Amino acid sequence: MQIIRILSFFLLVIPLFGNSQTFFQNQSDSLFQTDPIATIHLQFSKEDWLFLINDPERQDYAPAQLAIFGETLKDSVGVRFKGSFGTLWSCVDENDSITCPKLSMKVDVNFKSKKQRLFGVKKFSLHSMVNDGSKMREKLAYDLYRKEGIPAPRVTWAKVLINQKNYGIFALVEQVDNKFIDYQWPNQNHGILYKEAYPNNTDSSFFYAQQKTKKDSLTYKRFKDFSLECYNASYRGALDSFIDMGTWVKYIALETMINNWDGITTFYCSPIGACKPHNYYWYLVDGKFHPILWDTDLSFSVRSLWKDFPEWYEDIENCNIIDYPGGAYLRPAQCDGLFRFTKKFYFDEYLDSLKVLKERHLSGKYLEGELNKWYQLLENHIPREIPEAHWENEIKKLRATLNVMEDQVNDELMGQQWNDLTFDASQQITYNETEEFKLVALLKSGTSKNAFFNISKTDESFSLLFNVDTSNKEVLNTWGEVFIPFSAPLELTQESEFQIELSEKLNTIWQISLASNNYTDPSIHEYFTLDLKDNAEQQMVLNLSDAKMYKWAGVNDFDNLDEILKGVNGIYLKPIYSPNKAITSEIHIKSIYFKK
Repeated sequence: MQIIRILSFFLLVIPLFGNSQTFFQNQSDSLFQTDPIATIHLQFSKEDWLFLINDPERQDYAPAQLAIFGETLKDSVGVRFKGSFGTLWSCVDENDSITCPKLSMKVDVNFKSKKQRLFGVKKFSLHSMVNDGSKMREKLAYDLYRKEGIPAPRVTWAKVLINQKNYGIFALVEQVDNKFIDYQWPNQNHGILYKEAYPNNTDSSFFYAQQKTKKDSLTYKRFKDFSLECYNASYRGALDSFIDMGTWVKYIALETMINNWDGITTFYCSPIGACKPHNYYWYLVDGKFHPILWDTDLSFSVRSLWKDFPEWYEDIENCNIIDYPGGAYLRPAQCDGLFRFTKKFYFDEYLDSLKVLKERHLSGKYLEGELNKWYQLLENHIPREIPEAHWENEIKKLRATLNVMEDQVNDELMGQQWNDLTFDASQQITYNETEEFKLVALLKSGTSKNAFFNISKTDESFSLLFNVDTSNKEVLNTWGEVFIPFSAPLELTQESEFQIELSEKLNTIWQISLASNNYTDPSIHEYFTLDLKDNAEQQMVLNLSDAKMYKWAGVNDFDNLDEILKGVNGIYLKPIYSPNKAITSEIHIKSIYFKK
């Protein structure tokens, strides 16, 4: 039997190379297998590699020899770096030098020979996953959508060597192109594929530019009609000739569930006011538009990057563009015709879909099972690229995120909209029965594998319970902290005071660290601290002149407290524990504020 398996493997792989590279065009699943994880060798000439790295943001391909499964493709492939702000622009400094350990790449298999294929594939991407410490988010998201019948690329992992240097594990992601269409819609007439063309535009030149397959002017009118009808639709079923609304509400329910905040529900605007989402495709076939998922590396996160940005279904007072730091301009989704129509006529279907998805994939532990499966697959590969303790911590956070996501969906289904835990810390704010806050803890972990925060609330306070498995001899290498942001930065002095009111006395020491806009060292964020003493009174006043920077921080600048106090934007809460005590601490906070 083993001999038959080996023979079958070589019968599959060998025809991909040499003169028969198009023979197995229906075998593309072989490229996206997960076990074993393939190793891809890319060999550049010195000149071609310098061509890429000397200008990483160029869009031109450089030739390279590609080898996989121990065989080399006959003709050169084309390779270029790819991405936008998160994975490319932020990884290149003002001198065009690469600052990230690796960059995402696009590989054009038929760069030299138009007939060359790799398992029937013409192009694929290698995503660096530099923003995903778990290395699992893209795989989990794409597989989830495809499991639910929503078209999405296939994805696996690959180890990539460039000129014999090991760059570690990449996500190998299917290109959304004609081959993708053939796989998703077999034996059907070919339609038109659009990238990030949204039905809030009637400009023919825009639709032409966004077409990614054959150019067809007849589809311009269809897209224009879709755009106009989205804004004019006044009854349920008005868009049925353009889009399957059941698929559409499931798409956005999935996006909500996994908190894919950089997807189709977030509308980015240009300075002149043109707004549209990104990271999606539309496929138009037989008159109907089908959404296709793309780029999910920021999914499965607890919070959106955009503070206080409305959810896609939230009613809004106006459609003013919201200006965020860093040059981002956003407009709420309810300013868009398609999302307004969905909220008005299909919101119950959206909630029903969200409930089913939650029960199937979160409550039913499908996603947790997938995480466990991929953990076992990757655990022998990832530690060679990043420290094992770091990766283990990222997996812990991802596991915890799945639980938080379930709570968030439950809250949404119950109609509970939680407020962000922010304070106008220039005046006293006390909890009362009408104010409910939910806080998500940031857990940092060293070597201990059993540390966690448990967040609970009452009508009068929120409590933070920190617990570590005391049987672990290395508990002192584990710590936890919670960040409480302020609604606006405060300008304080050393004469200012910090006041805190508790519901009960403390049972151990807690540390309050100042977060500030004015930390010049990016490695510092909370080293100026105040301490809440063991058995302290329930109402305390702390003098900011007593704030100190601990020497263990490894920072030499201990004299910049005045500058730090000019832009305090939040505090960190962290229990300080002793090996002579049980590593458990709880704090009930009724009010906190700074007195200038």
